Amino acid sequence: MATSFEVNIADLEFILKQIRIAEDTSVGYTTAPKTILQSIMGAYGVTAVNAAQMPAGLRTVDGTGNGLLPGANEFGAADNLFPRLTDPVFLNDGDGDTIDFDGAGAGPPITQGNYGVLADASPAPGLQPGVGTVVDADPRIISNLIVDMTAANPAAVEAALAHHGITGAAAVDAAVAIVAAQALVVSTSAAAAATDADALEDAYNAAVAAANAAAAYSDAADLADLSDDAATAVGAARDFLASTLFNGNIVAADITNAGAVVTAATTAETAAIAVRTALENAGFGSANSAWDNANAIVGSATALVAAWNAYRNALLLGDNPFDSGDQALLATASDQTNAYVPAAVALTTQLNTLVGPSAPANITATQAAWSAAVAADASATDAQQALTDLLTAIGLDPDTSGSLSIPNLSPDIGLSPGFNSWMTYFGQFFDHGLD
Repeated sequence: MATSFEVNIADLEFILKQIRIAEDTSVGYTTAPKTILQSIMGAYGVTAVNAAQMPAGLRTVDGTGNGLLPGANEFGAADNLFPRLTDPVFLNDGDGDTIDFDGAGAGPPITQGNYGVLADASPAPGLQPGVGTVVDADPRIISNLIVDMTAANPAAVEAALAHHGITGAAAVDAAVAIVAAQALVVSTSAAAAATDADALEDAYNAAVAAANAAAAYSDAADLADLSDDAATAVGAARDFLASTLFNGNIVAADITNAGAVVTAATTAETAAIAVRTALENAGFGSANSAWDNANAIVGSATALVAAWNAYRNALLLGDNPFDSGDQALLATASDQTNAYVPAAVALTTQLNTLVGPSAPANITATQAAWSAAVAADASATDAQQALTDLLTAIGLDPDTSGSLSIPNLSPDIGLSPGFNSWMTYFGQFFDHGLD
């Protein structure tokens, strides 16, 4: 079935002419109404026989006038049985398909069943006792064939070839070539539909961006490992100091141990600054989580150095014994150490994570998938263009929607629908008799 419904200028002109024909036959628009046949003859300048074969005019609601030739006025009109040449055979379509006419409403879905059963005391689910249903939950095959005027419909191809005077062996050769070209369109379009080139391009760009970000974090992560080690050294120096302290009086070893902690803290501060600088050199700033954490750790390291310097300076005053003031300074410096060490370790973990799992596992594979999708789209486009070029070369002249050039003509006395897309569209709603 065609994927869209389009109305062109020819359709609009056709519809307008039908409206004017209808106005000529209506007492609401003229004091001297014509018959439908007379109005069609006047509008198109054709004989009665030709007028009766044209898909023209707007038929009455009750179907009167469907047949325009003398004696055919009631053909297909309401309350008239179709003449039968054979015994009727109704479809038993009891495959369980359902159709729900009121959607979320209270009414139950209707199950299609045996069209030949007009009354059923024990109906299937969805049917009412004693009432047969005539519903069709399946696509309308005939409607789809009528509405599809592209090369995908063999009947449309045959009709278009015949209209353009291509018959016999030439028509067979043309049809074979068209079928092959159409098959290529179907296969390449299916391949293109199976992938999304735009989405794969986005995925590839995201993978490249992730790889670039991972590379940018790499230097900072290496420095963070050093910062991590320096923070651990501060903790170790503090622990050693604590294990040798509190012998009552301050001695030279206490001052030396305090100095070692200050040195370790200063090294940690330098390492933290190096991490922040590396992030800045990579283009990261305050809007970046890693930089924010690194900046916070630099501040913490500066406070750590200040706290241990204050403790060491207090010891250098040489006022024995070790008193509560010294104890308070040591406690402050120790608290700073307890806060700093895990924060430095956490930053190292964060940066190593950004370098590791966030980096793409295989950028080449992502790029290959994107390239394949682009190639599939190009193949589908080329196949469609090749089909269009073939149809044009044969003389079938498809329009922009792919529809072939088939005139609005009916082969019989007006009972068959014309090939006009507007009439075909409405045929979707009134074609149960056809199907």
